[in-house]
Amino acid sequence: MRAKVGAVVGTDFGMRDPSWLSRFGSASRLADRYREGRLLLAGDAAHQHFPAGGVGLNVGVQDAAHPGVSAELAGWLSGLAVAYPAGAGDHPLTGCRAPDVGGLFAALRSDRYVLLDFGGEPVGVADADPGAGGPGLAVLRGVVGEGRPGWTDVRAALIRPDGHVAWADHPGDDLPVAVRAALSAIGR
Repeated sequence: MRAKVGAVVGTDFGMRDPSWLSRFGSASRLADRYREGRLLLAGDAAHQHFPAGGVGLNVGVQDAAHPGVSAELAGWLSGLAVAYPAGAGDHPLTGCRAPDVGGLFAALRSDRYVLLDFGGEPVGVADADPGAGGPGLAVLRGVVGEGRPGWTDVRAALIRPDGHVAWADHPGDDLPVAVRAALSAIGR
């Protein structure tokens, strides 16, 4: 090694008994895509980095701290950015994560669907306690969705056990008929 360095630069810089040797080239390799479906590459998975020091750590932390990447990563890790595809003619909220309105998240802890009744019209499910829908379905009545983007005109919504909207009514729907159809679609 000393001979090679001396041949290239004219001196060996006093090199003696190295305790660690490593090679690093200037190969710039980057992923073709940093996001593919539900996969997001960041940090060491997305870059080639120096083998010594904290460079690899710095690259990874800087990736995750980048405002665009960190917001997307936080959304994916929390589940808030996960959305399921909606079918043709479904309400725009279908497949999106529902906000915690009217005690929704507490009701979801029982691993069942939750029917949100925003009040004002009968939804076609018997009035009773929050478990009125029977096993596998909770009904939350008198929920207020105002002030939430996209929820202003929603009269009722069916929320999946994972907190995503399975169905929301369209203005002008015959609400009891639409609710029965939504419940039928999930086998209720």
